[in-house]
Amino acid sequence: MVTVSNTAKLWSDGTINLDGGTLDVGTLDLAFGTFNMLDGILHADSVIGNINVQGGTVAPGHSPGILSISGNYFQGADATLEIELAGTANGDYDQLLVAGTLEISGALEVQLLDGFSPMIDNEFQVFDGAALSGTFSSVVLPGLLGDLSWDSSQLYSNGTLSVDPRTHNVVVAGHRYITSVPQTSTLSTANGPGLVGDHCLLGAGHR
Repeated sequence: MVTVSNTAKLWSDGTINLDGGTLDVGTLDLAFGTFNMLDGILHADSVIGNINVQGGTVAPGHSPGILSISGNYFQGADATLEIELAGTANGDYDQLLVAGTLEISGALEVQLLDGFSPMIDNEFQVFDGAALSGTFSSVVLPGLLGDLSWDSSQLYSNGTLSVDPRTHNVVVAGHRYITSVPQTSTLSTANGPGLVGDHCLLGAGHR
C-alpha cells in the first residue's frame, strides 16, 4: 500500500502503473504524464485531469467520501466502482463527481457501512458527470430490511439509487394487479380483507 497524504503529481515524462496493491492519495494530479490503472485499489479525494481505469477498483474518498475529477472518467470492462453507504447526507456515502464525461462499463458494487440500513424514499446520487454514457455489466446491491427494494431506474440518467417498497403481484377474483404495499398489510376486497404476501393476495374464496 502506498499512501500520499497530499498530492501525487506526475511530470510530463512520468508514469505510474497501478497493477495491484492500494494507492491511497489526497489529490492525484494527472495534468501531465501517464497513469495506467490495470488492477489494485485507488482511494482518492480528487483527480486533476482525465483518468482511464482499465482494471481494479476505484473507491471514492476514504470510507465514505467524495472523489471529484476535473476532467473525464473512463471505466473499462475489467474495472469496478465501489460505493459505500453509511447515511443519507452528503459525505455519508461515496460519490464520484466528474466535471467532464463519465463513461462507464464493468461493475458497480454497493456496500453498507457501520450498520446503516437504508429506508423507504432514501436516495443516493452515487455518481454524476457533465455527460453520462455506457452501462455497467454487473451491479451488486446490498440486501435491504423488511419489504424494501432498490430502484435503479435513474442510475444511468443521473447516477441515483433509491429505496422503494417492493412491488407485489396481487390476485383478486381472478384478476392480477401490480401494487406496492408493506408486507403483512391488508387490502379490502369484496370478500373481506386478505393478507398481502410476496406474490399474491388471498381473499375468502380466492387463491
